[in-house]
Amino acid sequence: MPKDLENDKAVPNYNLSKSLEEGMIHFVPMSNPDGYDLAKFGPGIIRSKSIRTKLIGFGKGNYSEFKASATGVDLNRNYSADFFSIAKNQWTTVPERTGGAQYASSPSIAYYRGPSLGSEPETKALMDYIEAYDFKYLVSYHSRGNLIYYDRPYLGISEYNKKAEKYARVAASMASYKMMNYSQSVNYNGYLGDFFANQTLNPAITVETTVSSFPAKASVFDGAFSRVCDIPVRFLVEAKKEPFSPYWVYLKQNVKKNFMDKTYAMAYAEKYSGQFALDKPNLEIKKMLEDLNLNQGSTFSNLSHDFVIAMNPEPSTEGVDAVAESNTETVSQNVTLSQLLAYESGQQWRISNCIVKQDWELGTVDFERGQAYHNSIHFSNIDMDDKVQSGKVDMVAYVKWVNRKPMVTSVEYTLTLNKTKARDE
Repeated sequence: MPKDLENDKAVPNYNLSKSLEEGMIHFVPMSNPDGYDLAKFGPGIIRSKSIRTKLIGFGKGNYSEFKASATGVDLNRNYSADFFSIAKNQWTTVPERTGGAQYASSPSIAYYRGPSLGSEPETKALMDYIEAYDFKYLVSYHSRGNLIYYDRPYLGISEYNKKAEKYARVAASMASYKMMNYSQSVNYNGYLGDFFANQTLNPAITVETTVSSFPAKASVFDGAFSRVCDIPVRFLVEAKKEPFSPYWVYLKQNVKKNFMDKTYAMAYAEKYSGQFALDKPNLEIKKMLEDLNLNQGSTFSNLSHDFVIAMNPEPSTEGVDAVAESNTETVSQNVTLSQLLAYESGQQWRISNCIVKQDWELGTVDFERGQAYHNSIHFSNIDMDDKVQSGKVDMVAYVKWVNRKPMVTSVEYTLTLNKTKARDE
C-alpha cells in the first residue's frame, strides 16, 4: 500500500494516494501471537515451563485448530462489554450467555473468556489502542465461515445498525460472503467488534474467512486474501463521504471522539472524565447565555469576574474607575457593567448600537474550563465637553456539561476604550 503514495497503481481501482493524504488505515496484523505460534509449531514453542505444563493439561495434544492464547483464554471473548443503554439510561454490559458447545468455564483450547473481561495483556493493548484514536470503522478478520457479522441491536440505536448494515453490504458484495445479523450469531459477549462499537458508535464488521480445516494449504489463504484484502480501502473511501456528527468528547490524553448520538456522547464523557462539546451552539446553550443578560445593568458576582482593560493608543481615561495609569488592569470586585462605564460625576454612559443578545460564536474547547462562546457589546457616550467616548466589551463564556446539563463555569471580559474625538468629527 505505501507504493500507492508514489504511483497509485499498487492497489488498482482506487485513488488511494489521495485517500491516504486525507485519512489513515491502521493495521494490526496479529492479535493472538502466542495462539498463532501454538497452532503452527505446537507447545514446544512456549519457553515458560509453567505455562507449557498448564497448556499441555488442557491442550490434549492437538494444536492445529487452537483458538486461545497460551494461557487458554479465547481473546475474542475477553474484551470489555460495557455499553450505555439509552433505554435504561445507565451503563450496563452486553447480554452474557453461558453454557453450550461454544462455552468453557476454565482455560481451554477455545471459548474460555478469561478470569475477567479485559484481563489479558493482548486484549488490554488493543483496547487501549482503540481508545486512543477516533476510528470510523473496524474490520475484524477471523476464520472460518465465509460470513459477515455487523449489527448490534442491544445498543438501541437504529442509526448505528443502518450504518453498519451499509458497510456490511459493501464487504459482502466484495467478498461474496453471506451477511449474518445478531439473531443468527452465537451471541456471547466480550467480542472485539462489540467493544469497538460500544466505544465509538461506529461500524464494526467481522469478516469470517475460509471454510477450510486447519492447517490449510497456501492456496486457501491466497484465495481468501484476494476476496477480502480491498475491504479496508473501500471502507476508507466510504468513510470520507460521511460528514462528522455534531457531538464530540474531549479526553485528557489530547484525544477527541465523534459520536452519532448526543446522549451516548454525554454518557461517555461522564464515564471517562471527558468534556462533551458541540460543533455549533444549540438552542439550550444560546438561551442560557442570553439569560445571563450581559448588558449595562448586569452584575457578575456569581461568575468569574476578572475584567482586563485593553486600551487603544492615546485613550481618554477620565472618570473611568477601572483604568489606572498602566495600559492594563484587572478589576477583581463584583461590579455591574454600568458602574464600570460610569463617570466620576455619576453621569452614565449612553449605550448605542449595543449588541446584547446576538448569536454567540462557538470557540475552541478548553479541557478544564469547557467550550468557549464569544460575544461583544459596543457602546458610546458624549461627555460634558461634547467629546465622544466609545468602545466595546468582548466576552468569552466557558460552558461545561455537568450531569448532561450545560453550566457556565466562567466568563471573561475585555474592555477596549477607543480614542476620544469631538462630536462633529
